[in-house]
Amino acid sequence: MKKAIVLILMFSPLCLIAQTNNSQADTLNKETNEIHNNIKCDTLYLFGGEKLYVDVKKISFDSIIYRETHNNKRQALKKDKGHKIKHSWGELEYITDSPVQENESFDWRKVKIVGNEINVKNKYRVEKLEASVKGNSYLESPKVLVKKAQVILRKRAANLNAKYILIVNKTVSMAFGEIPSASLTGIAYADNKIENQKDSW
Repeated sequence: MKKAIVLILMFSPLCLIAQTNNSQADTLNKETNEIHNNIKCDTLYLFGGEKLYVDVKKISFDSIIYRETHNNKRQALKKDKGHKIKHSWGELEYITDSPVQENESFDWRKVKIVGNEINVKNKYRVEKLEASVKGNSYLESPKVLVKKAQVILRKRAANLNAKYILIVNKTVSMAFGEIPSASLTGIAYADNKIENQKDSW
């Protein structure tokens, strides 16, 4: 009986220490979550599963301008690296549908947009491309939206080593009470035939 009492007394402090440590860990986790949840910020989802908790200031043609919650300095991220943004007020905004592979051998800024088939005569058709963009506000002009869609097409064409895009369809929506949007459909062309390239037609 005495041995049992001695064992209980020996292990009781260990149990109290373990309970205290667990309680402190739970309290720390709770406080950390509360601090994080109390910071009003946007969630920027990148391709690959990474998330950034930041204050998104602006989305330009090719960049996402944001500010970290603990730093007033503005930073820029390539637009094609961002998948979507969950704004602090709950709205979910998609930026890029799929990841764009960077192509070091060809600059997308050199891809030419053409509107007549004569401009791609004797060129090789590579692939059909589509791009849709939605305005950031009701006041965004159709011209700006079309330029944004063109940037998307040019980047995708560059990834295919295509140097020309023939625009075959353009749609701009400016319905009253709705955020304006624009959609472009084009065919990418290259100077030389690209092997193993499947046409999406």
